[in-house]
Amino acid sequence: MSLVQLIDTLKVFFFIFAVFLGTFACGRWYFEWRHTQSVSQFPVEVNQDFSEILAAYQTKHIIVGASWCKFCEQTKQWFIQRQVPFVFLDIHQDKAAKTIYENLGEGPIPLILFKDGYVRGFDSQKLVSRVNQSMKEHEQKTRI
Repeated sequence: MSLVQLIDTLKVFFFIFAVFLGTFACGRWYFEWRHTQSVSQFPVEVNQDFSEILAAYQTKHIIVGASWCKFCEQTKQWFIQRQVPFVFLDIHQDKAAKTIYENLGEGPIPLILFKDGYVRGFDSQKLVSRVNQSMKEHEQKTRI
């Protein structure tokens, strides 16, 4: 093999490697953008019964999200700052979280599950009202 053939082979190899690397990076960027971009713009609140799931984890609040998601981290910090108990389930590490995520139509994360519904996306105003409501219900049950 001559030096010219070796150089041409290396050029092809590096071209293929650059295309692969670029495709991977763009794919990862699109995945993160698709799952986080619309969260800040379109927080959604849906009524549904999650009492069995919450009972299984022995908590009043479950955050379904991903470790790389900045809105999931904001939601966790919001709960921590207010000393509200919660369980975080990562859709990439927990099969139950992935199942919940898929059953709710995938889409943006985080999903914050309450007894009677969920909030999709980080919206502090909706979280305040939902958390206050769930904490009041819990206090009423413990008084009885």
